[in-house]
Amino acid sequence: EAVVEEPIFIDGQAELLQGVLKRNFEYLNVLMYTLGYYAVPILAGFDPFLKKGRLFEFDETGGKYEKQDYVVSGSGGGMAEIVLDDRWEAGLSETDAVLLAIRAVMRASRDNYTSPGTLAPITVYSVSKEGKRVLPEKKALRLAWNLYIKDKKRRGEKAQETFFSGKE
Repeated sequence: EAVVEEPIFIDGQAELLQGVLKRNFEYLNVLMYTLGYYAVPILAGFDPFLKKGRLFEFDETGGKYEKQDYVVSGSGGGMAEIVLDDRWEAGLSETDAVLLAIRAVMRASRDNYTSPGTLAPITVYSVSKEGKRVLPEKKALRLAWNLYIKDKKRRGEKAQETFFSGKE
């Protein structure tokens, strides 16, 4: 935007990001697969021309996929997607959507054996036609802590010290 002195809308941002990923893959693909580690972004924004939110998922080769409802990524993505598939519905309030996202991340964290079962720090973004908003980290942690305690009680288990409650 600084170079062209024009706003770049969500579709243009997706194209730029796709180009960066493709170029990086050309140079880093052997290293990514040798180390078994790579990161791919998720892009969300409001399209002022279509008057709706748009959501893009990318793969490590630069593939770009527009999604309609939600996107998951990362080593626990499969478990998070199960929660979202089960509980997502059109018209969720922002609060309900945030709680659902936190629940999905917690489930992925609990059942993903490649990372520790902790949830901190957590960053929650909300994107709407009014713009993007970041939920304060302490509030997100308090919401996660409350869900964690509820889940432990439901299963008859005791809460563990490895979880950050947001009171720290």
